[in-house]
Amino acid sequence: MNIVLQCFVYFLEFIKFFLIYKFILCLKLRKSIVSYILVISGIVGMAMSDIVLSEQYKLIVYIGVLMIIAIGTVQEKLHKIIIISLWTTSIISTLDYIVASIIRVWWNYNNSFFEKTMVSIIASLITILFLLIIIFRYGKTLTYDKINMGYYVAFSVLVAANAIALTGIGEVIKRDTGYQYKVSAMIIYLVIAIGVYAQLFMIISLAMSRNAYREKDELNKKYLRMEEEHYLYLDEREKNTKKFRHDIRNHMQMLKVLCSEQKYDELQKYIGTIDEKLESYGRNIHVNYGIADAILNQYDKVCQEKKIDFSVKGHFPNRCEIEAFDMCTIFSNLLSNAVEAAYECAEKKIVVDIRYNEEDDTIFIKTYNTYAGDLNYDGKKIITSKTDKENHGYGLQNIKDSVEKYGGNVKIIAEEGIFSVNIMMNNTSHTKKRKS
Repeated sequence: MNIVLQCFVYFLEFIKFFLIYKFILCLKLRKSIVSYILVISGIVGMAMSDIVLSEQYKLIVYIGVLMIIAIGTVQEKLHKIIIISLWTTSIISTLDYIVASIIRVWWNYNNSFFEKTMVSIIASLITILFLLIIIFRYGKTLTYDKINMGYYVAFSVLVAANAIALTGIGEVIKRDTGYQYKVSAMIIYLVIAIGVYAQLFMIISLAMSRNAYREKDELNKKYLRMEEEHYLYLDEREKNTKKFRHDIRNHMQMLKVLCSEQKYDELQKYIGTIDEKLESYGRNIHVNYGIADAILNQYDKVCQEKKIDFSVKGHFPNRCEIEAFDMCTIFSNLLSNAVEAAYECAEKKIVVDIRYNEEDDTIFIKTYNTYAGDLNYDGKKIITSKTDKENHGYGLQNIKDSVEKYGGNVKIIAEEGIFSVNIMMNNTSHTKKRKS
């Protein structure tokens, strides 16, 4: 019976680590028979050591086994795995200790094996609940490398300080509070403990809101830079067009002379020179939305340099409610991935198709590009032979996050050398939507 209880305790321990690694830090985990065997062996091994070994060796075995499991299951560099594993271990242990301190104030238990095990189980369940709340609120946006290291340090110090403070207050309540005030003191202590968890949640919220602001600020700068480059391009194009228009009569006169003199070879050559001159001025893609125009024209220029066939069809409605920030996110990621993939192909091709359904006020964006190599999309992630598959996945996730703001969806198909992304969005401001 004891071994079964201990296995359950360490199974909950593994669940806590899994939640932090997979959904909070968004680490890539290995899915193999070896990984599963390692986890099961680790759980049983820790349970056995907890019964057999003395207290001084239990902590060493606990940290050692968790480190081995992390190295065997997490796909990261070794030094990062060690740092992340130690940080996670300290945070989980301290959170469990805080819950155990609260339980000790309310439940005057002795140190029997069963009662200690029950406290561990309750502490683990409450810690898991706290982690699930964080995941539910921030799971999509959390990644360990996006948050400033200072917040990890601040969170760790705060958790440790709260654990020490709650332990001290708990001991005072148990030892010095008179019977008539004991219940009131215990209720106050519980409120303080809840406040501690609220405080920890708030520092995570602060870190995420700061990170979101930084990302939005970077994208806004990119948006302004693209707009500026687009307007400079249009200004230069207008100047060149004026120069050509100024000389057009002379060119027409020369064409007439060559034609009248039946110098057809020279005429063809002269027309070719004019055509090359016009081609050098470039074209202006216009889809009725400033930032989309800027991005599409920028990538049109990139495609010309890389000899990629780039075509754009359709336009946005006159009243388009999609915010510039989201439009920039969608088109920047779509075209960045498309150019990178198409450039590797023998047939280099990218098509962007924009449609608007006036009846239900819906916007459709479809892009497709050629790609080389093995690539499949399983509905959640890109499966590719290329080394940049992780960044490709982040780009698609950013597109999905923006599209979902407008009650839309993203459908991705990868087959027979064609990678297509189909986007549907409601032409409704997501801020108005939230208010209603």
